[in-house]
Amino acid sequence: TYGTPDYFNECSSSTFASIPNNWSGFQYARTGTAYAGAYLWSPGNIREYIENSLLSPLVENACYHFEMYVNLGNECQYTTDDIGVYFSNTPVLGINNNAPLPFVPQISNPNGDVFDTLNWTLVSGDFIASGGESYLIIGNFKNDSITSTNYINPSATYTASYCFIDDVSLVQIPPCNVGVNDLNEVVSINLFPNPF
Repeated sequence: TYGTPDYFNECSSSTFASIPNNWSGFQYARTGTAYAGAYLWSPGNIREYIENSLLSPLVENACYHFEMYVNLGNECQYTTDDIGVYFSNTPVLGINNNAPLPFVPQISNPNGDVFDTLNWTLVSGDFIASGGESYLIIGNFKNDSITSTNYINPSATYTASYCFIDDVSLVQIPPCNVGVNDLNEVVSINLFPNPF
């Protein structure tokens, strides 16, 4: 049951994968009618990742701005601030376990910016591309020993931190500066489109 991130949509005929009610709690999409979900932490180094191809490869030495919104599932006893995004030239395939992936993400959520069950929390950052990156992978790349967790809900079902993810975007921006707001070319948006 692990290593299998989930897709949730209002059109689902099953409450397991529907919105707003589903197996991990109650949450409306931040925008639209769909979002994804993955285990960021579960004891025993159990992780799940969401991978998607970009619309076009990233340009060498160009600066990019990444954003996504994260929300904690209601049925989780723990929350965390550990989530990151790794941009890869090739797809990550053929891994037959649910251990943390051995990559250093280009974007990492700041320490202390933990997720809750009510709000959609913005995770964002800028980075300079090496060039040729064509895939993004979202998840927690840290081992249990260095993953930050907070015990917040002893009455919840799962001894884990499972989060919903929505509104993922990546845009090329002018040379990286703190506080840049002039976003230009859209590289990847609408990771979880409505299939209808």
